[in-house]
Amino acid sequence: MEATSDQQKGTAVDTWTKVPVGLQAARWRTIQPKRTVLVVVHTVTTATRLLDVLPIFESDLRVQVVFTTPGHSAVSAGVDTVLADLGAAVIPWTQALHSEFDLAIAAAHSGNLHEINAPVVLLSHGIGYTKNSPGNRQPATGNRQPATGNRATYGLSPQWLLHDGQPYAAAIALPHSADLARLAEAVPQAVDSAVVVGDPCHDRIIASAGHRDRFRRAFGVTRGQRLIVVSSTWWERSLFGTWPEFFRQLLAELDLDRDRVAAVMHPHVWYAHGHVQLRSWLADCQRAGLILVPPLEGWRAALIAADCVVGDHGAVTTYATALDKPLALAAFPAEDVAAGTPVELLGRNAPRLHAGHSLADQIERTIADFRPGQWKDLAEMITSAPGAALRRLRATAYRLMELDEPAADPPLHLLPVPSTSDRPGVTATYVTGTMTGNRIQLVRRPADVYSGLPLAAQPPQAAHLVCHADHPVRALVDNADIVFCHAEDLTGSVEDALDRLRAAHPGSFATAVVGGGRCFVRTREKTVAIDVPAPFPAEAAVSALWFDTARDGVTVSAGDLSCQLILRDL
Repeated sequence: MEATSDQQKGTAVDTWTKVPVGLQAARWRTIQPKRTVLVVVHTVTTATRLLDVLPIFESDLRVQVVFTTPGHSAVSAGVDTVLADLGAAVIPWTQALHSEFDLAIAAAHSGNLHEINAPVVLLSHGIGYTKNSPGNRQPATGNRQPATGNRATYGLSPQWLLHDGQPYAAAIALPHSADLARLAEAVPQAVDSAVVVGDPCHDRIIASAGHRDRFRRAFGVTRGQRLIVVSSTWWERSLFGTWPEFFRQLLAELDLDRDRVAAVMHPHVWYAHGHVQLRSWLADCQRAGLILVPPLEGWRAALIAADCVVGDHGAVTTYATALDKPLALAAFPAEDVAAGTPVELLGRNAPRLHAGHSLADQIERTIADFRPGQWKDLAEMITSAPGAALRRLRATAYRLMELDEPAADPPLHLLPVPSTSDRPGVTATYVTGTMTGNRIQLVRRPADVYSGLPLAAQPPQAAHLVCHADHPVRALVDNADIVFCHAEDLTGSVEDALDRLRAAHPGSFATAVVGGGRCFVRTREKTVAIDVPAPFPAEAAVSALWFDTARDGVTVSAGDLSCQLILRDL
């Protein structure tokens, strides 16, 4: 067969699907649906919102849902992978524009949505319509004119809602009745298309709040520990963009046995720079215990599990107010935030964290100063229909499809338990201790974030360094006062392992094999065994021997965990 002219030129040719949509799709379908819905996924960020609303079609054999991606967004990477993992029926964008559907749903505005042959439902992909459009945005089609210096709201202004002066969406879904007044002022032509439905993301968060303990366990937060969740949206004025050393500074100051830190990064950070790059930038922080929450799911569970939230003008920070959490802002470009929104109110009322001052002290102050209910007025601006978003959205969708709604309410699925596969263990620590009576209180801080970094903070004075023998930063291993390995990694005896460690690190104070509820320690003078009941960190028990006063019966504490030293000579 001869190649087409496009193939001869080497250009890509869309392969249109034949099923579940297509001219002869009926020949191949097992179920013959009465209605077909097109879900337009611009980015991974919009995918998270669209997946929240798919349950409105759940269990209805009359409805077939297909997906497409315009590919016009600046950060469209990752969408194909998300849809493939979902097992979605995906059609090319060109086929979507040349086919007819009974409904289309989108959570962004680019990609010639006005050309879709279906009633279009527009959703916000964040916490309502809260961001100002960049002043130099260029038009895509129709009447979207450049507006240099314009501070119109993204998604709630003429350039995003009108084509040839008329609204192209059959329904503009709004989270709050206040947004209807904003729409009437900004785009009066579109008011008749507006429907106040509420916020499906908010509703899932609130419905899942009772599973806080389950989520905390998944993030590795133990009894007596606090979880500090740090959220950054994307772009150069975000928390990560303006303060890239924030995570290192915070981890360097916190007691790792008392506090865990989780990072929630906007999907655009993951997919614009690449997963590998983001993990590379934060590699030392992850070795220092940073929990890097995956980009698609897990951030809402993190908010529920959190004891304190630090963020910026991104949606995640404001969603935390619905959970009545202590929170502070580490970045907030007020010029990027639309007036009259909950995000603007957050910027006016939340405490700010400042560089050059102790982050640990500022976090303590944020938690101490928090008063339950202080975000009540702000949280009420997120949605004016709490718990009702899916029900209202389904009523709108079925009305536009001219199809009777199912009798039962749409299901509101609880948030999944986050994967525990990305919870790092800290294997290099600076340890200090204080002796009070018969108790040694240890404070351990992760060594990785101090190593070769331009931080004002320095390793604590009088600290000793504890490091795993296989740690990738060899300077830490070579300078460690205590070098240890894990018992489960041994291929020979404990005695052989201690001999090898001592030979490899003759200048160290002690070498140790830890694990299985016990640690074996060799110092220059003796070899001892210490029973260490879980969940006390075994290497912390080894640190107790650094102190001359360590003896049988002494209680060593790390965070809220304690272990009584019982030393047995070997």
